[in-house]
Amino acid sequence: MLHAVNYPPPPFRFLAAASSLLLAAASQAAPPAAPTDFTLKWEASGDFQCSWKDNSSDEEGFYIIYRTSPTGNYSIFTTVAANATAYTDFLTSWPSCSYFQWGAVAFKSNGAEYSFSNLVTLTAPPIISSAAYTNGLVGTPFSHQISLACSGSTITGYTASNLPPGLSLDPSSGKITGTPESKGRFLTTVSATLSTGTTVTQELRVYIFRPVPSLAAPVSSQPIPTVALERGSSPSTIDLAPYFRDPDVSLAARITLTTGSLDFAFFPDAAPETVANFIGYITRNDYLNSIIHRSVPGFVLQGGGYRAEPGTPSIIRQPPVANEPEITNARGTIAMAKLGGDPDSATSEFFLNLADNADNLNNQNEGFTVFARVAGNGMQVADAIAALEIRNYSTVNSVLSACPVTNPPPPAFSTDSLVKVLAAGPVHPLSFTAESLHPAICNAAITGTALSLSPLAEGTATIRLTARDLDGLTVTSTLDVTVNLPFQQWITSEGLSGPDAHPDADPDKDGRPNLLEYAFLTPASSAHAPYRPMPATATTSVGGQSYLSLTFPARLFSGGLPYRTESAPSPTGPWSTLWSSSTDGFQSPLVIASVPDAKAVETTVRDAVPITPGSPRFLRLRVSLP
Repeated sequence: MLHAVNYPPPPFRFLAAASSLLLAAASQAAPPAAPTDFTLKWEASGDFQCSWKDNSSDEEGFYIIYRTSPTGNYSIFTTVAANATAYTDFLTSWPSCSYFQWGAVAFKSNGAEYSFSNLVTLTAPPIISSAAYTNGLVGTPFSHQISLACSGSTITGYTASNLPPGLSLDPSSGKITGTPESKGRFLTTVSATLSTGTTVTQELRVYIFRPVPSLAAPVSSQPIPTVALERGSSPSTIDLAPYFRDPDVSLAARITLTTGSLDFAFFPDAAPETVANFIGYITRNDYLNSIIHRSVPGFVLQGGGYRAEPGTPSIIRQPPVANEPEITNARGTIAMAKLGGDPDSATSEFFLNLADNADNLNNQNEGFTVFARVAGNGMQVADAIAALEIRNYSTVNSVLSACPVTNPPPPAFSTDSLVKVLAAGPVHPLSFTAESLHPAICNAAITGTALSLSPLAEGTATIRLTARDLDGLTVTSTLDVTVNLPFQQWITSEGLSGPDAHPDADPDKDGRPNLLEYAFLTPASSAHAPYRPMPATATTSVGGQSYLSLTFPARLFSGGLPYRTESAPSPTGPWSTLWSSSTDGFQSPLVIASVPDAKAVETTVRDAVPITPGSPRFLRLRVSLP
């Protein structure tokens, strides 16, 4: 505030009279040496700075003086101590855009002797009623009005420099609008031209934050390879973590309180150092038995600093981390607490935003670092804490002036009623369930991120997998499991042992050795009827020509049992390979029929050479162990 005390022009002297200083007749004593090099900086924000050179050794002090017309009386703005060379202040109101002349006066003898400095003439800056800072979000429409109060002059136009990309200034209205394209902190200079020809400026800090990332359902990041198991073998385990991911959450932690659990979904890309700092406190178990020590309903819950012990001592604090303000302080986000006026002072304390606090916390103290958000139904737990009774225990610890309590205790402080951290630790962003659509073939179970598969019978089982993120969003995928019955497992299942277990043995004396019984799905005991017929030959017509063909059942789920047809012009050979299941497969042009059922493929393979009179053809089928 400017103080108006009027004086006639010099020669004069200053006298103390009540709370005012009055100019009287000039003194005959020698005045102090006059100050020189008086300079003045007066900004529209209200910052007022002046300086001068002190050329006297006997002054008692300095008056900072001003007047509001070239011929008007001077007023004393303030008194400064002897030997000073500068003065700063913050002005809250003044006749803006008006003539001012300022100077410094050295005085002694209670103002009876004095000497003027040089005078500085300027137009007072307009009063800026708009804030010196504002914030917005990437991709969200932005608007900020520059407001200037200017007595004695009008504004004819505005200009701006270093606006965030995507924003522009209307030169006639002084309104900044647009849609911010990138995050960052921008020191924007806005200039206003007055009708007097004077240009005044405002430094405007524009903070552009990222919005809280949108929720996204989990995705199947890569297919799970088909699994082949052997019937009766031990369960097989697959870690599902590499095959699924949550696009919006890569790291998470669970904070278990006496009132419920909070899942923190971290933002390591936006605040890597802050996230690492917080995880460090969790890893060292520093947060165990810490408390929520501050509750301001509609604003924040704060914790991470003090223990539920007598006197609520501070937890061990690590060195502070650099400020990383990037994501907006929206409801449900978690940010680090810090000391006022020190942006880089965050250590262990954190707070949870109960409301959208962007207009306050995005600007204050260079912005507060949001490093996580509450996932799932955690905000119900947070709101329930905010609804608890609040007690003032500042006599126990000054930080406990707004402490939430459960089951309100008697007036005396009790740690039993504090909201305490019972456990804190990392949690995988996804949880899994598994269902076998063919449980008689293969059963499935989940432990953490591990899928356990138990093969029970030969065949193919489809396993339906569901990945659920911390927000309850899901993705479903399937996995096919092939359960094979290799020859040795078949031998065991048939109860064969000793010499009867050899591939060439014929325990049921039917002329077919074990290997052929296995290959054609017929039981080894003659007490059972054959499951499949033996291979049979026939004549097949293809393109008007006749070919000898061979039909046989090829066992599925054998683990790769090779079947091979051979042809020859006579029973004694020479025999040559016609078709191989291992190399040619069932898509070969010589395979004229391939009909699968539950356990075999009824396969018909024809000869490559047609039947002609006088040229006999012979086919045979060979089976061997892989």
